[in-house]
Amino acid sequence: MWIGRIVAALVSLFALPLAGAEGTTDGHNPFGVIAGVARRPDAVTRVIDLGAGWVRLNTDLADPTPDFAAFLEAGVNVVITVANRDPSNVVTTYGTPTQWIHAGFPFASKDRYEQDLRDVLAPVLPYLDRGRQVWVQAENEIGDASVNPRAVYWRGTLDQYLDQLAALHDAVKSLDPRLGVVLTSFASDSLDAAVDPIDPHHDYAVRKLERLLSEGAYDAADLHFYGCVEDIPAKIAWVEERLPQGRAWISTENGGPDSECPTTPGSWRDGLPAFEALQARQVPARLRACADGGGAVCLWFSLFDLRDEVDRFNHLGLLDSRVLPPREKPAYDAFRSFLRSYGVRSISVAASPWRVAAGETATVRGEIAGDAGCVAGQPVELRAGPLGGTLRRVRTGTTDADGLYRFAVSPHTSTRYRAVAPADGLCDLARSRTVVVRVS
Repeated sequence: MWIGRIVAALVSLFALPLAGAEGTTDGHNPFGVIAGVARRPDAVTRVIDLGAGWVRLNTDLADPTPDFAAFLEAGVNVVITVANRDPSNVVTTYGTPTQWIHAGFPFASKDRYEQDLRDVLAPVLPYLDRGRQVWVQAENEIGDASVNPRAVYWRGTLDQYLDQLAALHDAVKSLDPRLGVVLTSFASDSLDAAVDPIDPHHDYAVRKLERLLSEGAYDAADLHFYGCVEDIPAKIAWVEERLPQGRAWISTENGGPDSECPTTPGSWRDGLPAFEALQARQVPARLRACADGGGAVCLWFSLFDLRDEVDRFNHLGLLDSRVLPPREKPAYDAFRSFLRSYGVRSISVAASPWRVAAGETATVRGEIAGDAGCVAGQPVELRAGPLGGTLRRVRTGTTDADGLYRFAVSPHTSTRYRAVAPADGLCDLARSRTVVVRVS
């Protein structure tokens, strides 16, 4: 189902085996969820039930790490976000792990940091041979504590981060070059500032993000999408204009509705049923914006509602974990439904007139229907052959804005025709039945 530019990006970056692997995903499914440290015993089964192809998990190199193997064993690919919080190997110029409970820190010993990474990642290596994919990210939404004393997720400078990213890259690639390296995530607010020249933080956001993109050692950038869903394409375009050749981008956090967006101003506190109904409508819109924009991985934020977050983010989960068993919110079913239908389409065919004299013209026409993103402007092949014989491609065309296509044919003998919509971008292969134009 999910092929085209996503598969091309994965193959060119990591040369990973994408087809024929065991498990619940064949590597083409870019959709998934962020599950945090995933210490809930039902996290794996819930991810599988959703049909997710990917999950993001977090490790801090201090506490016990999430059970990466459980997801990989189940056939789910993994993004591992690493925050260096080992109190015995951090630089504390801008605070300590106790003071900044969500932040990563620069390493004190590069050798120790790299060895810790290799120790954490070693158990995932056998799954690479089974077709799984594992990408490793250096820190989440970094700032520069020398510029912003309130930076929440990184208590170091930008220079220190680039050094840490390079060390992670070297450690990961020395362990297995098939492992992917992900640049720190770009916060949604930073992308908002970067695309808006009148934003008061515009100049700083542009300098920071452009430096990370141009100087970092990584395979894929990570874009976080909150705010307005309709702003996602502009954020993608801004990054793609600056993304070095051969690099991809993913999105490990994408969630809404966001009360800071003018078109979705309400909070869950204003009425939970209405909020959850709006959230369910946001799921397909946000995931589609990511995938149609070229994201190699598109994750929803998050699997479970979060209890220690601010109001803007704490009710964006697909599952309400305040009750046992967790309540499936409308967004949970919306996620599953979207994955079942994304890229699915069919193609019809008809011939008029169905009987002609030799060399006279008939019209073969039809329509592509299904996923709205896989209908207009799609390539169509017309295949033709004798009755009882092999069909071969004879013409190519493109659907119009309504998904309609037509070919003029002038057969000299009775001929069978079939229309084929090749797998293109993120859309399924579709084949019509055959029709016959008889020559009398």
